[in-house]
Amino acid sequence: ALSGLVSYQAIFLSALSDVMPPQYRAPAFGLFLAGFSMGFALSPLLAVFLSHLGVSILALSILIGAFIFACVFLPETLSVEASERARSKRLAERPHMETRMEVLRYNLQRPVKELLILNRNK
Repeated sequence: ALSGLVSYQAIFLSALSDVMPPQYRAPAFGLFLAGFSMGFALSPLLAVFLSHLGVSILALSILIGAFIFACVFLPETLSVEASERARSKRLAERPHMETRMEVLRYNLQRPVKELLILNRNK
């Protein structure tokens, strides 16, 4: 149901392009996309041998396992210098807030404001 909310392929491909040297990017992209396509090709076989509940439990366990693997083993792809520049820029643009309600409002509105730049076609 939430598969359209986040494009995991785009996230993985961007992280892959950050950590792979340029001469290995094309083969790495090919391996990832081949594995993804093989999953689509072989998934009907799982439907034959597993029930609907079994397929759902298997998919959920793979999803949770991949999330834990990503949190534990994947390195940060942003360099330390770029991270510090982004942090200092974000802190410089942050308005002065005195109450917890202002901080909460800012933290809830900031992602929406940042996503609004995607729809600017004026």
